[in-house]
Amino acid sequence: MRRWLHPLACFLISVTASFAQAPAPASTSSSPLSLISWMQGTWTTQATPPGQAPVPIEQHITSVLGGQAMSFSTFFNGVQQYEGLFAYDPAKKAIAFWYPSADGELTSGTVSRQQDYLLWDFKVTSSSGEVTPFQVHIKQSGPDDYDWTLFGASGSDWKQMFSLHYHRKSS
Repeated sequence: MRRWLHPLACFLISVTASFAQAPAPASTSSSPLSLISWMQGTWTTQATPPGQAPVPIEQHITSVLGGQAMSFSTFFNGVQQYEGLFAYDPAKKAIAFWYPSADGELTSGTVSRQQDYLLWDFKVTSSSGEVTPFQVHIKQSGPDDYDWTLFGASGSDWKQMFSLHYHRKSS
């Protein structure tokens, strides 16, 4: 079940989005993380693996280091599975993210704006050293909602694996 749920957490980062209604104008914010700053808060969803009970997912995203980074923690069934960080990588000229899992996997990638969604392009390295590429598309569907869709590599194409809808919890 964990292998199925790992990419799910990549919202994780699973975490980011742009308004689906129209591309956002160029940011006037001086923060290199302004593209994802709207994600601060607590987000929830539920995944139902085939033949299994639903799994509640909760993610906490917080600005840290005076806005130079954003940390996040992700929980499945109330048990922490991921702890990660977003930061601007000046060499890549992109928002980068990194996070280990409770199973010893390490995920790293970048966030970029596409026409009507944010693209999370990343690789998951298993505890045995196997590297698997994934992508997540995040579309904001309201001020407190977004859709998260996971894609796995299939030859030279990307194949949709599953989608989730996240909602921000009220404070």
